[in-house]
Amino acid sequence: HLKLAADCVTIGNKLRFELEPENKFDKLAVKIFRANDFIGYAKRGHNLFFHKVKNDEVDIRVTNLEKNGKMNQIYFSVRVL
Repeated sequence: HLKLAADCVTIGNKLRFELEPENKFDKLAVKIFRANDFIGYAKRGHNLFFHKVKNDEVDIRVTNLEKNGKMNQIYFSVRVL
């Protein structure tokens, strides 16, 4: 539901995550960032994975983008190091 600019990320960008246990809608919520810029949340079905690893244990990269004048979806891959 964020209003992200179409150029806020590009394919290949490295991402990082932060857990958000104080989220009132989902105690397992996972915030996704490019550098220090918040770009959205991981899909709920993937949250448990992020609760089992640390940022320095994974490499998260943008693999595909869906945009139409604005950013609609950001797809990423996660590789365990």
